[in-house]
Amino acid sequence: MPRALLDQQLLEQARILSVHITHPTRVSHVMHQRGRVQGVQSGSRQWVARYVVDATGHHGWLQRQLQIPWRHFSPRLIARYGYCKESRLPDEKLGLFAHPHGWHWIARLSEHCLHWTHLAFTEAGACRQAPEGLEQYPVIARARGADVSWRHCRTTAGPGYFLVGDAAATLDPCASHGVIKALISGMQAASAIIDCLSWPSGEKTVQAAYQVWVQQGFERNVQALRGFYRRHPYPPDWL
Repeated sequence: MPRALLDQQLLEQARILSVHITHPTRVSHVMHQRGRVQGVQSGSRQWVARYVVDATGHHGWLQRQLQIPWRHFSPRLIARYGYCKESRLPDEKLGLFAHPHGWHWIARLSEHCLHWTHLAFTEAGACRQAPEGLEQYPVIARARGADVSWRHCRTTAGPGYFLVGDAAATLDPCASHGVIKALISGMQAASAIIDCLSWPSGEKTVQAAYQVWVQQGFERNVQALRGFYRRHPYPPDWL
């Protein structure tokens, strides 16, 4: 399913459940008092909340605002991705493929649209753009890049806030379940917030359990990804 369609359906379901949505909104800084997050500032408007949930992905907005350090498990990795117009590429050209500098994958989103992602393990392959064989096809959107270095935020929950999805922990796309992880961690954070609201004196206990859940899930995925990359014909030397 195209990401834009999934986003649209999730937003529509939120509206059905009477969630107030303000979009798009540029948030300028976090509001906090006595060491507790109280909300966010957007221009001249203040959004006050009992809990702020950061779902800004690899941008890690709240992590940067609060200057929470990361734990790194890989060198800097940049995934490049883009779209091109093509309708005749055979099925055997679609999928995940290893090459000397890393890997790329190609997926068909529609009859005339292909999506590709490329990740290099080495600096020599980092400048590569579209996978070999796709350069000849018309570009639908300019290729972009994202920092997908393996990292885990040292604190994923604290007084008045929770970090979810890639804002809490990030792996490269070969982990293959970023969307599911984002949804499940959002559900887990929502459950934790309900527990905190119904048991205020137990907030630290609830948030500690959430942090353990995030960390253990991340560590399992790191081990699985390392095992997968060890079977790569050109495995990275930093495993």
